[in-house]
Amino acid sequence: MAKFKTRESGVVDAVRLTWRTWNEVCELLERHSQALGARPEVDRPVGVYVDAGGNIVEDGNARMGLRVPTPDGAWLAVEGDWILLGPNGELSCCKPALFLALFAPA
Repeated sequence: MAKFKTRESGVVDAVRLTWRTWNEVCELLERHSQALGARPEVDRPVGVYVDAGGNIVEDGNARMGLRVPTPDGAWLAVEGDWILLGPNGELSCCKPALFLALFAPA
């Protein structure tokens, strides 16, 4: 997990969603729960599988995904997206091209 900065939101912790970084993703999600006193049954991100059309499926051979609770409602991150932990403990996700355009290493 690394720190990134942007003019608008200050410094955030971010990790890219991949199988290789899954432990880092879990660590980031745990920090989210601790920061907000999240209720696991409501605020817990959920690992899912996603087909090529972006639909959640039961097929374990599909791409990995993560249903992320954000201040704007639940978002679906797919393998390769960035998971962000904001300065106030809020979660967000970001597509790779947008992430590279908005964030720089802190």
